[in-house]
Amino acid sequence: MKDQDDDIQEKPLCSEGKIFEVGSFLWHLQQREYDVTNGRKSTIIFIRYKDVYGKETSSYIDYRERLKTDKFEEIFNGEKDLVPRRSDLSFYNWTTQKDFTNDSTFFRVDATANERLSFRNNTDRKIINVDLEYLTTHPNLDVKRTPIEIYDKKTAVKPSITTLKKKEFSRNKIKTDLNECEEFGYQQIVIFDYETRMK
Repeated sequence: MKDQDDDIQEKPLCSEGKIFEVGSFLWHLQQREYDVTNGRKSTIIFIRYKDVYGKETSSYIDYRERLKTDKFEEIFNGEKDLVPRRSDLSFYNWTTQKDFTNDSTFFRVDATANERLSFRNNTDRKIINVDLEYLTTHPNLDVKRTPIEIYDKKTAVKPSITTLKKKEFSRNKIKTDLNECEEFGYQQIVIFDYETRMK
């Protein structure tokens, strides 16, 4: 009889065979995909995103949960972006100033007065604190915070999916104020990693 872990390992990765620029967001996602899928690493992704209509949202995303529910082949193929959703661990709409929190299969939202916003891993009960001030004053924590550089769309050598969307957006003349939609796409990305202690 096959072990369940063998089935997981035999399943092709969404990023398999793809090559990304070292240090890019998709490269970081690719580097973590295998360990996150198999539960060896816990990863939470903070994304602040502006859509083509100027609406800005942000969320803390459970990477493992999204790998199970999203079509990541399309993201790794550059066909769409990884965007915030109200169903993520923590979601905030900067326009309406409304926020939502949700537990996922692998994390429970655990916000306290002392530790602020944090997430408790359901596997080993480890708390991943995402507050920058807290992480700075507690350098011995085994949570790694990795800010991702967002390349300037005007100087990028290769057109990103966001740039392509911008061209299509202006060509279709859906919006008249083109200056407002020049900056849509990823505004900020931070990745939080923790090596999961398996039971």
